[in-house]
Amino acid sequence: MLQSWVHFAVQSLYSIAPFANCSRPARRFCYEGSEDAIQGVVKLDPLACKPPGAATLLPENCSFSNFTSFVGYDPVFKSVGLWSRDAFQPATVATVSAADPLLQYVGRFEVSGGDRMFDFAGSEIRARLVLGAPSNVAVALAQRHFPHPQGAEGNTQNSGFQSNSFVVFINGTRQGAGGYNATFSTSAAQQDDVSYDFSLCGAPLPAGTHDIRVVKATEPDWNGGDPLPNYMRFSGFRALPSARMRAAALPPPPLRRLEFLGDSITAGFCNECEAPARLPGDHEEAFLASWDYRVGEMLGASVHTVAWSGLGMVRNCCGGNTTMPSIFRRRLTCTKLHLLGTDVIALRVFH
Repeated sequence: MLQSWVHFAVQSLYSIAPFANCSRPARRFCYEGSEDAIQGVVKLDPLACKPPGAATLLPENCSFSNFTSFVGYDPVFKSVGLWSRDAFQPATVATVSAADPLLQYVGRFEVSGGDRMFDFAGSEIRARLVLGAPSNVAVALAQRHFPHPQGAEGNTQNSGFQSNSFVVFINGTRQGAGGYNATFSTSAAQQDDVSYDFSLCGAPLPAGTHDIRVVKATEPDWNGGDPLPNYMRFSGFRALPSARMRAAALPPPPLRRLEFLGDSITAGFCNECEAPARLPGDHEEAFLASWDYRVGEMLGASVHTVAWSGLGMVRNCCGGNTTMPSIFRRRLTCTKLHLLGTDVIALRVFH
């Protein structure tokens, strides 16, 4: 079952959580928004349960009161989100599957039924989504990380879980905290290969056509000398609530493809080390600031990057038994199959 919608980072959230004895029509819903918006609900909404007798007003989001399923935005108080304790009902969600032929993929992806699996930095999902009504759109991603090896030594000690960070572009505009920060990151609680919804921007998208890019900004299993599978599984896009959504044809992808094989500098490690503000969990790594990504932008080419901090051609910087010639042949860290042909391969490793 798909898990609850993941909160996008916002500040100063307030909520109205109904008591069990409330008999108002909206008794199943927790209201969430800014302090001013919630005060507007308290004063003017005749359907909502009101504090102090029928609800509690909290300086917290609705999940604090165990309302964890996002339903949509209030039709009158449009900046106020409605949350429920009930699981998502499939009939209320519009979807575009990962298998939709109108989606485009850049980088190495493994087909798994209707899903697409990937783990390398720079792996990119592109879609043109047409919304029939204002909708909250999320990307459905699952994550799997294998257990840390016992008695690991040298570089292999780093083979524990690392979060996966993503950058989202909507109609060419980067979403999130700004700079080279990620738009969202996975967490250690999401290693179970179960699909979670990650909001693309934290607010409803207007009706109409929107070009979406979701780019993986971090390595598969950072600096692991004997890398563990740490892959993502993309199921599709989901729009709430009860939105009409379909995919449309994108412009053709670039004719030229560049493939880069490298280590930390090619993966973009530490590109954010001196940044004044950054999101946690992305190990100070920003693939979209890497030299290989920028070369692709300058040449108007698709970039396929196979890069891993600490791994070399013959030996690694700090131990481990896996080197880049083995990694280069793989679509995922746990498979051995390579991808389509490329026009140019660039190599930059130190060992």
